[in-house]
Amino acid sequence: MGVKEIIRRYDKSQVKFTKHAEIRLTQRGFSKEFVINVLFDLDKLVFEEFQEERKVYKLVYNLSRKYNLVIVVTFEKDFIKVVTLYCTSKKIQKIIDKSGGFHIIRKILITKTT
Repeated sequence: MGVKEIIRRYDKSQVKFTKHAEIRLTQRGFSKEFVINVLFDLDKLVFEEFQEERKVYKLVYNLSRKYNLVIVVTFEKDFIKVVTLYCTSKKIQKIIDKSGGFHIIRKILITKTT
């Protein structure tokens, strides 16, 4: 069963946020309603990844031509738990993908510390 089918088993009233996710909402200027609406807008879902070690799904939604919203969730019996969320720039993501990920991040960190 794909993640879209899993999400369809729930309704919007069955979404809960961890304390960490609520802090991220405030820091990033998002409302719970906005994130819930994006979560259920499956036409905007462009990438999904199950992270076995943490038992979470990383879901990437297309917000605009420039930005994606990443929502990390777990699917519980009676609700969806939003663990964290963040916005990414598509331009930066392309650079990271081309470089293999680690190298470009390491290069940016070295640049910032010197």
